[in-house]
Amino acid sequence: MTIPGSLIKIPLPRMQLSRKRKWLFRGIAVLFLVLAAEGASQLFLMVRYGKLGVDPHQRITIYDSDLGWNNIKSLHIDNYYGPGQPITHNSQTLRASADYTPDIPSGRYRFTCIGDSFTYGIAGDGDTYPAQLEAFCTGAQALNLGVPGHGLDQSYLRYLRDGVRFKSDVLVLGIISENFRRMSSNVFLTRYPKPQLAFDGESILTSNVPVPTWGEPAGGTWLSTFPHRTGLMQLGRKISQKYGQNYDYHPVAAGIFTHLQRLSQERNQVFVTVYFPLKLELGDGHPNESAAWCRTIAEREKFVFYDLTESFKALPAAELDLMFLPDGHYSTAGNRHVAKMLLEKLRADFPATPR
Repeated sequence: MTIPGSLIKIPLPRMQLSRKRKWLFRGIAVLFLVLAAEGASQLFLMVRYGKLGVDPHQRITIYDSDLGWNNIKSLHIDNYYGPGQPITHNSQTLRASADYTPDIPSGRYRFTCIGDSFTYGIAGDGDTYPAQLEAFCTGAQALNLGVPGHGLDQSYLRYLRDGVRFKSDVLVLGIISENFRRMSSNVFLTRYPKPQLAFDGESILTSNVPVPTWGEPAGGTWLSTFPHRTGLMQLGRKISQKYGQNYDYHPVAAGIFTHLQRLSQERNQVFVTVYFPLKLELGDGHPNESAAWCRTIAEREKFVFYDLTESFKALPAAELDLMFLPDGHYSTAGNRHVAKMLLEKLRADFPATPR
């Protein structure tokens, strides 16, 4: 500042922020940036992956230290998938209204069906494909060990732990292409911890077990689960899974198929792998690499493989649309088609299959 008529300059005092205030402003700025990044991450996940909101299957599954999650035992909910579409689990965590004996009842023929939600069925108890097997096959029992969201690795582990207690004539492994991709991570949908398998050339090794309890199926405390459920953490997992991992599911999946085939031979049961095509795989020119690879392994290891893709493609367009629900799962009509095609193929290859 210069006083008029004078050459003397008097400096004005500058505003000096205290050290505490500086750190306060810096902390507010960092918090703002973190909140903005969190909001952007949540928005991206919602738009790209649809991960926000409550998964309806939380109501029917529970934390499992070996599998990540499993069906809640002894559960019944009316109209779960719509009017007249209930779900029922027995005390053995199978989708059924009654428990099963370890041995096959006299005069009955038994299927054991393992897989994910396509086996479990996004439909009422009587409308799943295992239930339709019973309806179309006189005297048959079809045990439904499907669990929504499971990958091939979890279906395999569930059968080894829970399924082998039941003797069976046919072991049916239902698979979709997504089952293989789920194997590449120890977290499903960024918020469901799960086991992960590896193959060392001779045996299958399991890691991430006991499965961590921070995920949604475990219903842990807010303090233990909050960091893992933030958008930033979930987005970080997706980036890590896509760019930071070098997981090849092929040797592991082949090892699973081989072990199930050998185990079935020891148990005097037929092992059948059935490929369920997704609607997007039925378009002209869409390569079905997963099904082609499964066929190659089946020929090498000499187990039965049925690809239902062509049977769906052969349906008229109007009828094909009725096979799927809006979310991509099979409708009741789709499950019925699966059961009919599977029985048709089994009866052609194995005459002992009831008619």
